[in-house]
Amino acid sequence: MNEQQIRDMKPGPEMDRLIAKTLYNARPCGLEGREDMFIIIGDFGPNDARPFLGGWYDRHWSTTEEKAWESIPKYSIDISAAWEIFVKFDMPILKKWFDQDDTDWYTCRIGTIIISARTAPEAICKAALLAIGGAES
Repeated sequence: MNEQQIRDMKPGPEMDRLIAKTLYNARPCGLEGREDMFIIIGDFGPNDARPFLGGWYDRHWSTTEEKAWESIPKYSIDISAAWEIFVKFDMPILKKWFDQDDTDWYTCRIGTIIISARTAPEAICKAALLAIGGAES
């Protein structure tokens, strides 16, 4: 995915999945011997290996890989999930702006990357993807 494609992405499952794959090395994992048991694993923190003991969010076993992806956080629309991304970076900046018509938008700066978007989670996700090289040159 190139830089312009990331800038043009709409918030939603596609962006959430790209964030999970790029920032957390997320991937579906099947249960050995079962073709109907999948869970998403990745580098989510100390409880990742113990999803049923207070692990990563509300992850659960699913019957397909596609359904397993539905358990990842909604990074692109949920500020609490997006904030976990934001604090991973060194000195990120998030600002809310208003124009003369009271239209508001957000800018997120991570390193040299600056993204403007309608919501804070969208701005954070796009800036993070571009900052860590989620876009091809």
